[in-house]
Amino acid sequence: MNAHSHEPWPGENAAESWEKRYSESDRIWSGRPNQALTGTVQDLPVGRALDVGCGEGADVLWLARHGWRADGIDLSTTAIERAVEAADEHGTGSASFDVADVSTWVSTRQHSYDLVIAMFLHAHDGHQDRSALLRSAGEAVNSGGRLLVVSHAEPPPWSDHGWEAITPDSDRVLLGTTDCWETEVAEIAGRTVRDPDGAEATLRDSVLLLRRS
Repeated sequence: MNAHSHEPWPGENAAESWEKRYSESDRIWSGRPNQALTGTVQDLPVGRALDVGCGEGADVLWLARHGWRADGIDLSTTAIERAVEAADEHGTGSASFDVADVSTWVSTRQHSYDLVIAMFLHAHDGHQDRSALLRSAGEAVNSGGRLLVVSHAEPPPWSDHGWEAITPDSDRVLLGTTDCWETEVAEIAGRTVRDPDGAEATLRDSVLLLRRS
């Protein structure tokens, strides 16, 4: 999932909206892993990982190539089909993908993962409760495991759409009860991208890495 979704059609739920977005485009994302993922988890001991809202699978494939047994779930069937194709193309056998909603997926897999990543898991235009999404992601983390939440700290400079600033502290608040989490990373990180006109621009991300006690 990402913050830059189209406005939903009347009556359209999150799964329908994301499927519409993916199916109407050849490819949405670059195929490269997120910098906040690679920079934050590269030194962690490998184990079992889950990417919530994995899109076309780039982060899952990076984790798999670096020794993780990595699962990816997303609401969009088209996104998951592309992720499976990419895994087959690159021979990444330790990556697996499924069409699923985190709230139902985790109910049968509580405390199953050493690492759960929620990359830009922004709520879908009022159709989803972001706090509930993050809490569900957190429930999948086992004792001693980690939850990585990366969010858009502010809108991109070329965007006409604004939203309330997101910080590591605000994301931690959304997780509710916090006494089971130890903060390992809480920072706002900048990254250089190209804007729609091809010029360099800086985006700011909120990066929160928590370890379950």
